Amino acid sequence: MPTGLLHRFREKLAAPQDAASLALFRITFGIMMLYHYVGSWNKGHFHDEYLSSDLQFTYAFATWLPKLPEPYLIGAYWALIVFAFLFTVGFAYRTSIILFTLLQTYFFFVEAANYLNHMYMAWLLAVLLCCVPAAKIWSIDSWLHNRNSANTPHATIPYWCIAIFAIQLEIILLYAGIAKINPEWLGGYTLRAWLQSSRYWDIVQYAFSYEFVIMCATYTAILIHLVGAPLLLFKKTRVYAFFAYCGFHFANHYLFPAISIFPFMTITATTLVLDPSWPRKMLVIFNQDFGIVRSMRTYKESALKPMSKTVQYGFGSALTIWLIIQAIIPARHYVLDGYVYWDRLGHQFSWQMMLIDREVDKRWSRISVCSTYNDKPKCHWVQLKHHLGKEARKELFKYPDLTIQFAHFMRHKYEEHGYENIKVYAWIAQSISGRKLQYFFYPDADLSRADRSVFTQQGGIIMPIIHPLPKQPGIFDRIDGKKGLRDDYAYWEFDGFPKDGPAAIYKRQLQEEEPEHEVQFASKTSVSKGHR
Repeated sequence: MPTGLLHRFREKLAAPQDAASLALFRITFGIMMLYHYVGSWNKGHFHDEYLSSDLQFTYAFATWLPKLPEPYLIGAYWALIVFAFLFTVGFAYRTSIILFTLLQTYFFFVEAANYLNHMYMAWLLAVLLCCVPAAKIWSIDSWLHNRNSANTPHATIPYWCIAIFAIQLEIILLYAGIAKINPEWLGGYTLRAWLQSSRYWDIVQYAFSYEFVIMCATYTAILIHLVGAPLLLFKKTRVYAFFAYCGFHFANHYLFPAISIFPFMTITATTLVLDPSWPRKMLVIFNQDFGIVRSMRTYKESALKPMSKTVQYGFGSALTIWLIIQAIIPARHYVLDGYVYWDRLGHQFSWQMMLIDREVDKRWSRISVCSTYNDKPKCHWVQLKHHLGKEARKELFKYPDLTIQFAHFMRHKYEEHGYENIKVYAWIAQSISGRKLQYFFYPDADLSRADRSVFTQQGGIIMPIIHPLPKQPGIFDRIDGKKGLRDDYAYWEFDGFPKDGPAAIYKRQLQEEEPEHEVQFASKTSVSKGHR
């Protein structure tokens, strides 16, 4: 980069900006974190996600991270909530946001079965908040610092404090759009299955019964990310793009309430690309004689204390590396083997949000253990509820890495109790985008010996997709979600167990033998001796 251009770039990043939008983002982000974590406790999600399973599912890159004993885990969780409150109100901001982020990092990475895109985004935003003076105004810290001053408090921050959030947001939005360029989404299969629901208002349900509405929604979702995200960067178009995003996210909140705080968190983060003084300008609707509002509407711009060159280069390099990593990680599945929408290799941390309609038929989905005990061969169906909490059971069949971890856990559990020649099989009947159901793993694949890998899929373990996509309706067809959708435009069928292999043997044994009582291995761990 030429010296003159580099100098102007540095001047732009160091230019003083109003701290109002960043302060408001700190407050709204903190409120959403409090809503999420307190709500998770009140609804019992914390207990189900962290305390009700016999094993800890880990990420392949964080196997060293231990799960704390229950009393310490609960204490750490409530400390997380306390620190969230403190940084929201801006008290001891730097300390509270760093401690909040450290605890949030622990809870996010300690249990892989709890992965959620919106909590990954929340973690990224919290990390960036550790790097910026987001409590310079509208905080207890600023009030304590300026309470004896008769002047308007200084409320200026350098532009880079806002720019890093804008770049991070652009990465998220662009990858969310790029991820939708795949046959499953472009064919409308995902929205066609999801939007045929009686839970919506009648007029909404009626609109989505038409194929052309489904396809319009499908391609609008792509355009609003791939076109809308760049438009946020330009002054003349960013307001229009912002309101388009607001409409998109409010629609998502209504249509898919399970995504929780994600739409509101994204809208809040998107406000950082607007004029940094926009919160003050919005306050014009209030009475100017109202002292608090009047003080919030004005601020004193001041020269910023320059960083030393050592700090400038070090801090700037760290943030640059961070953003480069954020730009690379979501693209890793393009260089990995397999089909990410099926095998989910590279799915996490890549902003593949609500892309695929995935069905697991639990009637035909089982995990079993075959072994010998006292020189007698035995096969057991695993009773998942004795080992895993509700949320972990839901995720177990969706991610192969979790299934492999569970297979290793069961092998070790059986070995501890004298069983030999242990093999663990997972027969998971699964389908994506309305295809005919098929097994996810090969029925004769012993998962207890499979190695975990971040970069390559398990050869000979995961079956490739063997069924084609179902037929598409005509663009002007009308589909009755109650009568014709899943019969005419999706298969949702399964032939059952294959004619040979371990699964067929199990089926014959099920027909021939009555279930026996369970054998109890531990207080929370048991394996069914029936269904042999």
